[in-house]
Formats: sequence, C-alpha cells, structure tokens
Amino acid sequence: MKPWFVQSQIPLKQNVVNTTVSYVELQQPLPNSSIVYNSYILRYSESALLIVAYLNLDQFFQIMDQQMQDPTLAGAYNKTYRETWTYLFTLLDNTINKRFSQGGLFRVEDPDNGDHIWVVGTIVGNIPSSLTESDVLFHSDRVSDAHALVIQSCAKVIQETSTRQVNKWKIGLRGMAAGYIQGQKLSNELAAAWLPKLQDLFGN
Repeated sequence: MKPWFVQSQIPLKQNVVNTTVSYVELQQPLPNSSIVYNSYILRYSESALLIVAYLNLDQFFQIMDQQMQDPTLAGAYNKTYRETWTYLFTLLDNTINKRFSQGGLFRVEDPDNGDHIWVVGTIVGNIPSSLTESDVLFHSDRVSDAHALVIQSCAKVIQETSTRQVNKWKIGLRGMAAGYIQGQKLSNELAAAWLPKLQDLFGN
C-alpha cells in the first residue's frame, strides 16, 4: 500500500481508482498541488467494508511498542504517551472498544508485500455483498464520508506526533516511582537514544 499522502511527479487532475484482487485504491489529488491522498477499500465481511489509509509510521509504532512492553515501566510510558498524543490514543481506544465509526488504528497485512503495517481505518456496514467495492465507492455517501474521516484522521495523527514531544522528565519521575534505578536508567536512555530517534522521524 502507498502512504496516505505522496508527492506525485505528475500532478493528477482527477481521482484515480485502481482495482486489485485484494482492494480498491483511491488516489485523490489535492487541488492546485502535487499532493495525492491514497486510501484503500477492503472487504471486511459479507456486509461491511474496511476503509483504510497507511500512516507510514511503522518505525514509530515499533519504538513505542518496545517501550510499553517494559515489565516495570510500561505504566509510566503509557500515561505519558496518552497525555502527549491524545488523539492517537483515542484512535487506539476506539479500536479496542470497537467504536469503528469514529476511526481507529489497525495493524493489517499489506496485500502488496505481506508486511504488517499500521493504518487508520473505519468500517462501513450494511453494504450488500453483491456490490463490488468500486461500485460502492461511487454510489454510497457513507463510503465517501468514511474516506474523508480516514484522511482527516491521518492528518491529525501526523500533526500531533510531529508537534508534541514526549516529556522525558515525566517518564523518568514516573519510572522512579516504580523503581529508582530503573527510573534513572530510563531517563538517561530517553535523553541519549530514544528521543533522537523520534526527532529523526518527525524533525525537531
């Protein structure tokens, strides 16, 4: 799957729909720009579709996942991350609580290469199995609204993660509550290794 937005070498003048055996790809150009938004429609069940867009933040999620699996300090990470990236965790909670209509975060297998990737998505139900995904795209306002929700949610996630930095001192102090040595070690690791990796991903 292509990232949710890309710079097109040849600017598109109108939407482009590509159909494969696994999904329908919608390429939507931003007017007066070389930016193209990419989203995908997959069959979720006989009566539902999954609309997704690929965030292209897999390294970010890998780092976060590793930190939050720490047996002692996971709580400190979780609380601080939730305070820092409120919208991101709202999407995660939506998925956990099955509030898919509000948008969620999913880890899915990319049909193109088999990699497991993180996407923003939503589910549109009550879609007859007799209709193909591409047919629904042009005949359902609910699918159009879902597509808009997914793209807007991607933009919010990128804006939040790129502009709101983790407070390493909060994590360090919370880590000390779980164990002074572990807390000091965590604070030093954040300053020396982990935060620079995030800055490489998102800028200063």
